[in-house]
Amino acid sequence: MRPLRPWHIVLFIWITLGILFTLGKLDNLGTLDNLGFLGPLDCLESPASLDTLDAFVLITSAEPLEQTQEASLNRFFMALKTVSTDPVRVVHFGDSQIEQDRISMTLRRHWQSRYGGSGLGLVPVMQTVGTYTLYQTLTMNNKPVLGTGGPQRYFVYGPRSLRREDNNRYGIMGQVTVMNDSLVKGSEHLTLTFKPRKEWDNRYTRIRLWADSTVQMETTDLHSVVLRGRGDVYGLSLESETGVYVDNIPMRGSAGTMFVNSNKDLLSTYFKETNTRLIILQFGGNALPNIQDYSAVTATVNALKNQVLYLQACAPQADILFVGPSDMLVNDRGQMRSDPMVPYMDMQLEKMAMRTGILYFSTYQAMGGENAMLRWQEQGLAGDDGIHFTKRGADLIAEKLIDFINSQLTN
Repeated sequence: MRPLRPWHIVLFIWITLGILFTLGKLDNLGTLDNLGFLGPLDCLESPASLDTLDAFVLITSAEPLEQTQEASLNRFFMALKTVSTDPVRVVHFGDSQIEQDRISMTLRRHWQSRYGGSGLGLVPVMQTVGTYTLYQTLTMNNKPVLGTGGPQRYFVYGPRSLRREDNNRYGIMGQVTVMNDSLVKGSEHLTLTFKPRKEWDNRYTRIRLWADSTVQMETTDLHSVVLRGRGDVYGLSLESETGVYVDNIPMRGSAGTMFVNSNKDLLSTYFKETNTRLIILQFGGNALPNIQDYSAVTATVNALKNQVLYLQACAPQADILFVGPSDMLVNDRGQMRSDPMVPYMDMQLEKMAMRTGILYFSTYQAMGGENAMLRWQEQGLAGDDGIHFTKRGADLIAEKLIDFINSQLTN
């Protein structure tokens, strides 16, 4: 056999690269699926391929590798020992998976049963999505405000048309209600009424207003509040004198990458004055439908890492727990199955948590891993959209999360 010459090797390499390029183009057009070939996303089902891809992403990243930091909930557990004299607050941020006070309310009742405290924590001036725990109404000019209308509100998340133009003072809930009759006549005088749906949630003993000093609150009882003045209102807290409070702060449509756009002084003041010792971040799911490759996952996780670092700077006294996305279903050639990007994002989020010194709870693994959403749907634990939990499913995830948090006490 004649020995290979250098130009033979070069020609072989170019032919191989040409074939790989053509296959990649076909996969992008969906041609490989039609022919029954496996595409790059199908390889995600193999743990070995995940490890290889992860190593590739880390090595080719322009960002230097970070050292793993020890994570714990020690500050939170230490604070729980003195709640009889110094109440502790937990702030639960998340996307639509925690709307209606889902998951948060189970955490709240667990801690309040064990350590004391009452009340639902922070609520907005206008609650456009009803909750399982509170019936809330807003009246302006002696007329109920339902859904639309009412005072002007701005959000740090969602459509850009909802942003403030003058400053970044949105408050802890990522939104602000502006009381100013030059914007909406009558919005310098608002009446809010609160009616907790369960007796358990009706035991709060005070209402705290988080607003500019120019806004004043009048209360005839603990179920009716009148706000007067002109300025920004960031929320009202229904709470007790001692014990544990849990704020439920859902941000529909948000990927969780907007905290750095909020005023740091406002956030820091709230965390400090309320003795916030645990911040729960539950994000990632809203980014997945727009993610088509591994580099997009890396970019999303890096953006979330920046949010964690920002919140750590705002609340140095608090521990942070990141709750990853659930299993999600996609239509794969007529068959519903797990989104192949979920396990990769789950793995990358866990690594991000280790590098920033926070704890990570894998909702995906807690559900059962690949195609768990199908089984949860069959059991009535998840909705038809293959994304959101039902109330029973949210309660179950909350219980698993509680078990995970409690397991850290002995570590």
